[in-house]
Amino acid sequence: MQGERAVGYRAGASGYLSRTFDFGARVMGLSRGYNCFMPDSTPSTPPVPPEPVKTRAPRGAVNKEYTEGLQKSQLILDAANAPQFNPEIVDGVEITAQFLLDLGNDITSARTFLTAATSARGTKKSSTAEESAAKIALAQALQGIQTRAYQKFHVEQPDRVRDTYFGGTDLFSAADPLLEQIGTSFLQSAPGDALPKVDAARIANLQSLFDAWNAARNTQGSDAGASISNFEQFKVVFEAVEAKRRTIQFAADDDFPYYDATQKAAREAFKLPPKGPFRG
Repeated sequence: MQGERAVGYRAGASGYLSRTFDFGARVMGLSRGYNCFMPDSTPSTPPVPPEPVKTRAPRGAVNKEYTEGLQKSQLILDAANAPQFNPEIVDGVEITAQFLLDLGNDITSARTFLTAATSARGTKKSSTAEESAAKIALAQALQGIQTRAYQKFHVEQPDRVRDTYFGGTDLFSAADPLLEQIGTSFLQSAPGDALPKVDAARIANLQSLFDAWNAARNTQGSDAGASISNFEQFKVVFEAVEAKRRTIQFAADDDFPYYDATQKAAREAFKLPPKGPFRG
């Protein structure tokens, strides 16, 4: 029967059997998805693992790290100024009385900048809440006027509702640039359209809400800028504090070596490892 065998044999002129392929079987096999010639050696592609989710340390943990760093530097500065350690630490070349005074001033400045940055972030949260409340109040006022535009134009001028009063737009979820455009359009068009129950007082209220929302947006941006500026200045001063702190510790590590058992208290005061050299 045709197609039942893919391979047959026949006797050739020389008496040997020659191998023949049934073309119909090959075509049938290919049409059914079979590979009649060789097995599929294409390796399967392994699944690509998902990228790990990047997590950011909580802001409170970051602030705690900086605060503890400043506290550590203050304790080491106190040790360097202590009468029992100061004569050894001050070398008159790199670590001088002025060097220690500069470190103290840097620590104070860093704390001031960090406090200001934290305070600005708190103010930003407050201004964000104010901006959100102002945006909702504005959207509510716009929605009422939009409804009156539907009332007046939905039969004879539906395009005006769509084009001028942004019919179909969710006013409460509109992005700030779009909402600003919507508010401007309403304030320019509503007075001349004589919408039902949209009088001069209602237009004035809309203008007031529009201005209040813009003012809240500006305050929010200003607070965010202040937070970033203070924190950037803090990081610069904090790096200087860290460098001076390590300089003192390197000096103390040699002045009060770990292999001298009598220097245990000094090494504790300068936050040095008890059983090995300090390396930063």
